Amino acid sequence: MITPDDVLDHYVGAFGGVTRAFSHRGRTVRDVPSEIVIDVLMFSPREATGGVTLFATVLRAPGPLAGHRNEFFMGLAPSTDGAAHALTDLAAYEAQTGEGLGPGHTVPFGAPLWEGTRMSAFLTLLPISLDLIDLGDHESHVEFLQAIPLFEEERLYKVANGIEALFDAWRRRTAPVWDPFRSLDKRLGR
Repeated sequence: MITPDDVLDHYVGAFGGVTRAFSHRGRTVRDVPSEIVIDVLMFSPREATGGVTLFATVLRAPGPLAGHRNEFFMGLAPSTDGAAHALTDLAAYEAQTGEGLGPGHTVPFGAPLWEGTRMSAFLTLLPISLDLIDLGDHESHVEFLQAIPLFEEERLYKVANGIEALFDAWRRRTAPVWDPFRSLDKRLGR
């Protein structure tokens, strides 16, 4: 069985030492059972993190959630502590809804992900630029998904036009998607 400590060791091996940790018990996250704990680890910018501050989840849960599960990470530059709370909400999504997430899924939250942004959703992807392989054994499997914060307009554009069209629109942008305070490109799709 892949344990939370195995996930932590995997992150540390890939990204170096943890700079800061945030821990959220289920009762502090909407509609999540109190026995579920979601830790969000912060890793300082360095070559291994692509030069951005990295936030990564470690789910500590009993029962089925402890077996086959997803862990999420996102890189931001500059960093914002609000990102840890937003990533906690994303990690709690499966426990709240019973729906699994995979590459290409979008998760709307209906409110800003953190103070100072209008971004209100996440896009989940297989790791784009970081070498983070899945963990697995005969009893459990952990898939690592990269989370990209989205504006509602970007989420709707992706739903209507597909993920490749959204990537094309981002390639035309001047603000990188890892900027937590980036503005919405009003020319999206043009």
